[in-house]
Amino acid sequence: MERKILNNQNLLLGLVIFLVTLVSGPKSVLAQGPEPLLSWNTSAPSRLQLGISTTVAEDVITYALYPKAVDQQRMWDVRINVPLPEGVTFLSAEAPPTFISSFDGREVSYFTLELAQQAEIEPLLFKVSTKGLVDSLVVTHVWASWKNAGGEVGATIPAKEQIASDKLIVMQPQIPQRVIFDPAGDVPRAEYDLTSIAFQENGATLVITFNLAENVEAVGQPWQYTLFIDGDCSGDTGERRQNRGAEYRVNYNLESGRATITPWDTAAKDWRWEEAARLDVLVEGKSIGLALPYHLISLNQQFCWVVQTRPIAEALPANLPSDWLPNETFVALTRHEIGSIAPNPIRGKLAIALNNARGFYDVSIFALPAGRELVRIPHARQPNFRFDGQKLLTNHESVAGENFYEQGVTGSRTVRYVLKNYSAVENIHEYDFVTGMEQQVSDGSLDAFPFYSPRGEQVVYQNTADLAQPSHLFVQCSLLPPRQTGEGPCQDLSDLGLLVLHTAADTLTTSHPVWTGRDMIAYQGCSGSVGAGTCGIYLVNAAATRGSSDGAVPIQLTQHATDLPADAKFNMLTFTSQRDGNWEAYRINVDGTGLQNLSNSPDAQDGLPAISPDGQWVAFVSDRAGSWAVWAAPVASGPAQKLFDLPTDTPWGAGDRAWTNERISWGP
Repeated sequence: MERKILNNQNLLLGLVIFLVTLVSGPKSVLAQGPEPLLSWNTSAPSRLQLGISTTVAEDVITYALYPKAVDQQRMWDVRINVPLPEGVTFLSAEAPPTFISSFDGREVSYFTLELAQQAEIEPLLFKVSTKGLVDSLVVTHVWASWKNAGGEVGATIPAKEQIASDKLIVMQPQIPQRVIFDPAGDVPRAEYDLTSIAFQENGATLVITFNLAENVEAVGQPWQYTLFIDGDCSGDTGERRQNRGAEYRVNYNLESGRATITPWDTAAKDWRWEEAARLDVLVEGKSIGLALPYHLISLNQQFCWVVQTRPIAEALPANLPSDWLPNETFVALTRHEIGSIAPNPIRGKLAIALNNARGFYDVSIFALPAGRELVRIPHARQPNFRFDGQKLLTNHESVAGENFYEQGVTGSRTVRYVLKNYSAVENIHEYDFVTGMEQQVSDGSLDAFPFYSPRGEQVVYQNTADLAQPSHLFVQCSLLPPRQTGEGPCQDLSDLGLLVLHTAADTLTTSHPVWTGRDMIAYQGCSGSVGAGTCGIYLVNAAATRGSSDGAVPIQLTQHATDLPADAKFNMLTFTSQRDGNWEAYRINVDGTGLQNLSNSPDAQDGLPAISPDGQWVAFVSDRAGSWAVWAAPVASGPAQKLFDLPTDTPWGAGDRAWTNERISWGP
């Protein structure tokens, strides 16, 4: 096994890929010792099915064997043997009352006089210690033999039979993991022939690895690899898959090279395809590794699952079967225990607008977690990082040319003040961290609260002057100012780019827009009279502009007049609110579930929550320690921790320049 690091929007996300394979499968032969399996086209189903899994934790490998008699033939004198892997130390062997276990110094053996047909029995367990092991491989195999009884024995049924596996290989046995094996050769094409699936928890991320019988082909090939997650272990909820009711679909499509997780819509009885979230994927050799952040799924301590690999192209033979793990008969294998969830380390950079004592804000970029200042962009506020961290949107403030300045700070830190290509025009600008250049994005003098689309190709922002209503939202076609675009619908922003709400005549305010992963715009809004209880955060489709539609009916997500959207990533939305009596930082899922007070400090002012690029942390500002500082709390729950103090005791102004009208942004 090799440890690989994925690039998640330029944030290094640790992804451990388990190259654990089982090239095996059952067959029925006369008992003459373990032999290789026959091909898929010629092998007959075995009367004895044997599920196999391993769990690695704290220098101990636990092997679990699940035998089951699957037809009506009487089977007796059943023996199951596992040679002790080389280099490990035998610890123990356990068996349910119907079996006897033993160890002769070379093999772990299990024996039962008769195996009841179709019975689900407790697993046969044995443990070995890997302490002091030099080799990174732990290799063994399993074989079983039995006798048949009945009138057909000697005629159509042999008196003795056996099944055998090839090597069971556990690589890097010091790393905690759980691997569940599947027979090789049970489907005719090695490209999707699953040999095992591995689970490993890396902080608040579940790493899922599909191990296959052959090397994974290049992107563009017609194969699909899917994990269905049944959160309540009930076949009555979710989509029915192998006696499971799946609420989540974790999928890697080799044809497109995309890995996604999609939730199930209970009311519509269909997958919410528009809410599919992208996942990190690493393909290497015979393995496909997917990184699933736990915050994307609502699960208890234990969940059930089933895996399907299959062809997806019409050009392939229509009769190719899917490969399933586990097989329907091995229900006992379909559970996974969630351990203690610890988020990934805090890293990346944080953009914050701070008062520069000259009547304007400067956006400072701090390295996380220590808070060393990297770059300062003068006369800018309300920053928003592009997904890859290479560019930053700001609300630029107008300033006379004689106020431009540049200063280098030596010693413990160096600050670079931005002057290149500076414009005194007050509107939205985009700063490029590679070139140090700024470019104008919008044309309006009072454009504010800019926010990138998820792909970084468009921008939404607020304007408070150009139309009759107190404030309104614009969706711009690109990151070029409308006057520089060549298309009429993109140039006529004040009309065609206006985000149209079917309740627009009723709407008093629309402000603080953020662009969610569902391609929806979230904003603070009040519809009707303020006292009517309709103030809060609303969602509307990003395509609901005058130039592309007749608008859309907004969905109300929260209901409080002080709810101010701050950030959106991974189908999560964060906001600042006084709903609990003081300013606090909150998160909520974009479907309205999972409301969480992240700061939870009733005697302090907390807010401006920004989601980390990996979705596992939320940073916010707080004065809980007596002065303003940046704090961070894990999304998966847990106490907040202080990262660094802000470099000034008066970081913000008052009125329109109050801290609640600012933003912070977390980039990789």
